[in-house]
Amino acid sequence: MNSNPLIGLGLASLTLALTPWSPSPAASAQAPTRTAPAASVMAPAAPVVMAPAAPVVILYNHTTGRCLDLPGAGKGKRFGPVEQWLCRPETDDNQRFEMRAAGKHGPYQRFMLRNQKDGYCLDLPTAGAVPSGTRLREGRCVPSDNQMWYRVPVRGGAWLLVNEKSKLCLDVVGAKPTTLRAPLAVATCSMTDDHVWRMVPPSQVVGDDVPAPKPAKPAPAAKTAKPAKT
Repeated sequence: MNSNPLIGLGLASLTLALTPWSPSPAASAQAPTRTAPAASVMAPAAPVVMAPAAPVVILYNHTTGRCLDLPGAGKGKRFGPVEQWLCRPETDDNQRFEMRAAGKHGPYQRFMLRNQKDGYCLDLPTAGAVPSGTRLREGRCVPSDNQMWYRVPVRGGAWLLVNEKSKLCLDVVGAKPTTLRAPLAVATCSMTDDHVWRMVPPSQVVGDDVPAPKPAKPAPAAKTAKPAKT
């Protein structure tokens, strides 16, 4: 329905309505001309779309029964090591990671793992693919680096965590994988190794009793044999 008030009037009325009013000279002299203020048109504010919060998880190794951890209980360091330790889901430790979703790798979810306490991401040296056995570390979060992971379901809610650039799996180093402070690395994916992980909300993790204060110094690096001189 048209809301124009002129619609429906007769021709005479229409002519009258369109005829401008001309005040007398006296009236013009007495009454100053006033300009009506322009109507203020406010555009409606765009709705604020909040990004969903990244889920916070504890990474629990299915074989070793240990959790992914940083040395000490506080913030880690840039290029600092990543290891396993008794599971401590409380906020006073540093085992909580934000799972920052970043699209898909084929059918699999792709993400970065950002430590909630220090803001660094799980990282590998350089920015590209690395060889099997390369140790994991922390670094500034850079999506174009080699910090992207995707997870492949295996059994009972567990996953292989695969580094996207290297196509290698998150691994616990050493012949005795239950050892506390064993470093983490990437290695050729195997279902018979300690590559199966669970990503569990902290509220669902039963923390281990810690028999002694958690050491703050990183585990010593494995020594390598020096090449023979020729």
